Amino acid sequence: MGTRGSRRRALAVLAVAAALVAGLVACADTPSSAENIVRQFTASMNSRNAASAANLTDNPAAARPVIEQMLAGLPAEDIDYSIEQVATTGGRSGNVSLEAKWDFGDGRTWRYTTDGQLTQLSIGWRLVWSPGLMVPNLGVGQTVHLGRTDAAPPTVLDAAGAPYMQEQNVHEVRLDPAKVRDPAETARRLAAALAPVAPLVTDAALTSKLADAQGKTVDVVALRDGDYAVLKSTLDSIPGVVVAEEPQLVLVNRLATSPVTSAIAARWQASRDATAGWEVTINDPDGTRHRVAGEQGPPPPDLATSVDPHVQIAARNGVVGVGPPAALVAFRPSTGQLVAVAQNNQAQQEEGIVALEQADEPGVIFQAFLDAAGVDPEDEDAVANAARQLGIGVDIPVPGLDVSTGSAGDDGVTATTYGMAVAAATISVGALPHPVLFAGDAGSPQGDPPALPGELRDKYRAMMHESVQTGALTSLKRHEGLDALTGQVVSTRPNPPSWLIGIKGDLAFAVYVASTDGASNAVIVADQFLRWLEQPPSE
Repeated sequence: MGTRGSRRRALAVLAVAAALVAGLVACADTPSSAENIVRQFTASMNSRNAASAANLTDNPAAARPVIEQMLAGLPAEDIDYSIEQVATTGGRSGNVSLEAKWDFGDGRTWRYTTDGQLTQLSIGWRLVWSPGLMVPNLGVGQTVHLGRTDAAPPTVLDAAGAPYMQEQNVHEVRLDPAKVRDPAETARRLAAALAPVAPLVTDAALTSKLADAQGKTVDVVALRDGDYAVLKSTLDSIPGVVVAEEPQLVLVNRLATSPVTSAIAARWQASRDATAGWEVTINDPDGTRHRVAGEQGPPPPDLATSVDPHVQIAARNGVVGVGPPAALVAFRPSTGQLVAVAQNNQAQQEEGIVALEQADEPGVIFQAFLDAAGVDPEDEDAVANAARQLGIGVDIPVPGLDVSTGSAGDDGVTATTYGMAVAAATISVGALPHPVLFAGDAGSPQGDPPALPGELRDKYRAMMHESVQTGALTSLKRHEGLDALTGQVVSTRPNPPSWLIGIKGDLAFAVYVASTDGASNAVIVADQFLRWLEQPPSE
């Protein structure tokens, strides 16, 4: 009887123990257990669900905006929060350690561990809210941001290795549509104020931009310190004008402006992008930034170009002397360096870069070459071959630029100013150029174009020489060493376009003027170009 009673008591104890163990296991696996709450929190963060993560804290109203800001300020490709440790004290509190990994792409990864506390509320376990739960040392009112860092900016060098473009702080003039009361009046006053330094900024252009702005700020022009100091009071008085000081790549000598500077700026920016660093900062409400992670890449090398500022300034001064759209392109034939590309304000209004992309018939000049080569103008194949010997209609790229030499085929021959400059360079050295804008990055003629026979090259050069010495271009004889040809496009159009190609030493160039009369033609542009070229370089 005693043995049977002892056995019953033992079984009862075992049953109670088993029930307790089962109860503990069940408690550990319930959705409201401490570890499960932390696991849900990490899953919410990894899925970028700020509301869900905030609701797993003891103060959702305070947590949510902080988590939302963090997710917005740290645009990661992947977020990986994981549990390092969860421990409860046996009462209604506990501790938690989380590991966080933010992957921003391109090898940019931020890892850290953060510690927090747990509390058991009537609704179950919750993480005790503190900004430091998200990022170590993050305080109330602070924000977290991913930013870019850059080493010292490179300098754009000209053909001689001197600075051509540099990053400087400029004053960005903009229009805020919300502050513009009378768009037409604001446009008129701003265009008039900027006319001395930015003549292309017209009231019509500004009015159009404002109409298309859809409430967004309109960029107008960037001013250097000197210009801004003169215009500041006037700009301040125009409703809607706002000015911000920002770093920008600008010309060392603004007179050396060229349509290719935008391509140079793009290559410069690409070099900066390739070496850019990154940082994560904790920002105070007053804007003070505290870097907590990141890495800076090496400074990019200076960007060497083929631009010759002296030739560029001379080219610009040449094309601005005529009223119709005009363009000039110049090469160093011996090296293929593209030393100058210029066009006047009228050409700037056209789509694309007129000097490099807009084609027209090569006119009398090309007809003279056909005559010298004994080519029948009715023989389309022979005409196209003669053009391609000069590079016209050949794909001759300039890395970093959109260019065309023109076309040569069944539909006849057309040439761009760039293409005619290629022809002049080919006559100069007897071979098609391998054009260079950026040092070490030359283009090559594509498609196996026909070579220019030596005897033809000599004939063409002799024609150019005779034209200056005794022919139609004796007015340019004062420019020693110049060989050139000029001629209009054969057309029924009134005042048809005119061309001029020239060679002077190691310089080959072409001029195009879209409408020709006694006051506007390619000869006038070439003469002014050469006059400026023969003056000492400006400092």
